[in-house]
Amino acid sequence: MSLAFSMSLIFLLAASELPGAEGYRPSCEHIQAQVERLLQAGPAIDLSAEPKAAAGALGAGEGMDCEGIGPLKRALQAGKPPEGSGVVLGKLGGLRAAASSRGPSGSGRFWEVSIAVQTPEGIVGGCTSASTVAWRNIYDHAGLFGRWEPLARGADGESRLIVWWSVEGREQASNASYVLVPLAYRLEGRRLVVDVPATRLGLARFGDCYAAVAATPGDRFVELHRAAAEALRASAARAACGGDLPTRPVKR
Repeated sequence: MSLAFSMSLIFLLAASELPGAEGYRPSCEHIQAQVERLLQAGPAIDLSAEPKAAAGALGAGEGMDCEGIGPLKRALQAGKPPEGSGVVLGKLGGLRAAASSRGPSGSGRFWEVSIAVQTPEGIVGGCTSASTVAWRNIYDHAGLFGRWEPLARGADGESRLIVWWSVEGREQASNASYVLVPLAYRLEGRRLVVDVPATRLGLARFGDCYAAVAATPGDRFVELHRAAAEALRASAARAACGGDLPTRPVKR
């Protein structure tokens, strides 16, 4: 059973509509609390010669074999990704790295995110699961958010592993009530840990994207998108909900 498929089975049980869910409304505070938990205690991705999955979306899949490592190793050994593999090359902490994201799978839009790093002692790797179920309510605005690149270079010139997460937009959220959050990981020894400053930069951009979506005439999820914009901007600025937060225009 693949990591992504096992995530899908769990998601069907955990993210379905629950009795009374219609009484809960999108909340900046609810969204921001989850984002801050990810920033402070986001699961690390351990790297090893025999990679096992780190705890990912919904905390499941931990300890399973990383099935996507083979193409990454071959890409590092050849110096280029296999044609049509979806593998991207870059550097993490000054070391050559390869990454891929395989999915989406199931109603939770689960992905297996795999990473391999060429160290002086050999290639080590790891993987985790991610959910882009939040894409369901922003699908028509995909151009605003851009394409998910698992390895991306920041303004400081350093590359980071990017994992897209989905957090609840309200209590007892349905599949259509999630918010997309980009987590940035940096290499620290033999593990990848959440890079909080880099993630906050990504949150600012996504907050502006959600604001642009909410300003679109006829937005069916306008309340959710406004709460998401405020929450992500607040976390980016290390501020509380309800304050005067910085904004910037988003190109459509």
